[in-house]
Amino acid sequence: MTAAQLQAQRDLARKEREVELAKLELSDFVGRKRALQRQIEFEEELAISDKKERENLLRARVAFKGRVEKAREAGASAEKIQRYERGNRELERVIQELEQAGQKRAEYIDSLEERLANLDESELQVTKSVDEAQEKADAERKRIAAKWKGHTGQVPWIIGFEDGMAEAKFSGKPVIVFFTATW
Repeated sequence: MTAAQLQAQRDLARKEREVELAKLELSDFVGRKRALQRQIEFEEELAISDKKERENLLRARVAFKGRVEKAREAGASAEKIQRYERGNRELERVIQELEQAGQKRAEYIDSLEERLANLDESELQVTKSVDEAQEKADAERKRIAAKWKGHTGQVPWIIGFEDGMAEAKFSGKPVIVFFTATW
């Protein structure tokens, strides 16, 4: 190979590495986006579970208040009524904690969804960079093929030793290595 051909081959290899790096970046990006989507789904399921727990506790609170009233009407001891009231206060505290946790979870889900929306916008840029890198590599291949066309004639050659060996291995066809020089 001539120095120009070697340089062209190096340029093509560099552009192909850029394509691979862009594809890896896209793959990493897609993985992060999917993880974020799964996190949102998980948090939404937890929010539903918390809501059901809160609803159950609200029903229990009504039942406990009924017990206190019935105990008073039945003339229960002050100690028993106080115990029921302490239970009611504890239930109220737990319900309030659940409400606060639910609000925090809703805010967290909103922040995750905002991050996901930002990722959706960024996805276009990442995909565009992959496409641009691929276009540059394709253009370099075409440039090299056009430049070497005078040496190869009408035969559809694979340009580049590594690419040719990979194609031969894939297709199961024998390899012909064609060298040229201009002096």
